[in-house]
Amino acid sequence: MSIAASPSPEPKAGPSRAVSLIVLAGSVQARVDTVLKARGLNLRKYGALHHVVATPGISFSELARRFEITVQSMHTLLAALIAAGLLESTIPHPGDAAELVVTEAGRALLRELDGEISAIDDGLFGASAPLEWQQLGDAVTAVAIAATRAAGS
Repeated sequence: MSIAASPSPEPKAGPSRAVSLIVLAGSVQARVDTVLKARGLNLRKYGALHHVVATPGISFSELARRFEITVQSMHTLLAALIAAGLLESTIPHPGDAAELVVTEAGRALLRELDGEISAIDDGLFGASAPLEWQQLGDAVTAVAIAATRAAGS
């Protein structure tokens, strides 16, 4: 007497949303990485510069927490930005934490990069993009804003 094996379930119809998002994000990231690499940056360095501009007085440890990396790794990343003349670190008084300031060269670079990345956004998600891509851009923006608010609370 043999026991009939239960039929294995059919594969899910359609692609996984998570996997699809990863594939799409990889394509978008490649475009952004190309722009950043041409200026000697990567996404973390670009993000660190933006965080310092947006959050005056932010500490090395707070930046590390936001980037989910060790403080030592953040020190290495920031040291590269300082060496490139894009960031300055000062200690106002002995014993105080270092203060990070984006230099004028860093601000100018951010303005240039923001323009180039905005062009990528417009090309992918703007009015001339397919409706699905416009909706994706709107949804990603809404989720990013919600995540930022949730992290701040």
